[in-house]
Amino acid sequence: MKGHLMERMCQNCDFWEKQKGQHYGSCKRHAPPVREDVYYAYWPITKEQDFCGEYKDRQQQHQ
Repeated sequence: MKGHLMERMCQNCDFWEKQKGQHYGSCKRHAPPVREDVYYAYWPITKEQDFCGEYKDRQQQHQ
């Protein structure tokens, strides 16, 4: 199972956008939640090795 989870990390997900020169990025799976206290929206920030249950393989998208 460990190997399977490593393949499904954020860095390999089609919904993930890496921040240039960093080890983290933005998850673009859903529309960004709006923070009314500061009047802006943001996408969740995740690390390259994070994962979730809604992974979509980046490689399959472009075949």
